[in-house]
Amino acid sequence: LRMLYGCRKKFQKQPLRRQYFKDRKDDAKHLLDTCKVLLKLDGVSGFASVVQDKITKQRYLLRTISKTRIAVELHLLESRLEALKELNTPHVVRLMDWGEDYWNVYFSYEARNCSPLPLVVAEACSAGWSLSEPWASMLMRQLLRALAYCHSHNITHGDLTTSSIRLLLMPDPLVRPWALLAETGLGEMIREEEHCTAPATTED
Repeated sequence: LRMLYGCRKKFQKQPLRRQYFKDRKDDAKHLLDTCKVLLKLDGVSGFASVVQDKITKQRYLLRTISKTRIAVELHLLESRLEALKELNTPHVVRLMDWGEDYWNVYFSYEARNCSPLPLVVAEACSAGWSLSEPWASMLMRQLLRALAYCHSHNITHGDLTTSSIRLLLMPDPLVRPWALLAETGLGEMIREEEHCTAPATTED
């Protein structure tokens, strides 16, 4: 009886019907069945792979997150992810689709030829490149423009670090940088022990 009460207490705030889980499971199965894995990536939170659509041949970044790490209630998850799909701006990596099954949630992002900002800068500096003020200014303008766009749609990044900033590798990012915000909005939905939950402030 105590176990049943605990189960009811855990799930009673999620007014979902059986059909909801069936539909979303079908979506996840379709997402996985129509793609071919080209490359598995290391060093990415959760599991991530570069996949290719078997019909259109278009490439995507498919990220898999266990439901045990989802920090929002399931009946709120769909509306948030559908809002993220509506973001369409040049400096944000776009969420193309998503799906779920009993264990995981799957995020399908557009595949861009890019690399994390710290990695690009570190490799360039080790080769003798020096960071210039015009370069940094151009990068910051792009990032602020992307953040302003997201905030105008009532979406915050949730975990903005240098590792969540990507640079397109073509054209040369050291000549004219093109910044991309990756995994926008997921920081608030995924449990990460290393996330900072305190608001950012400046010291007096």
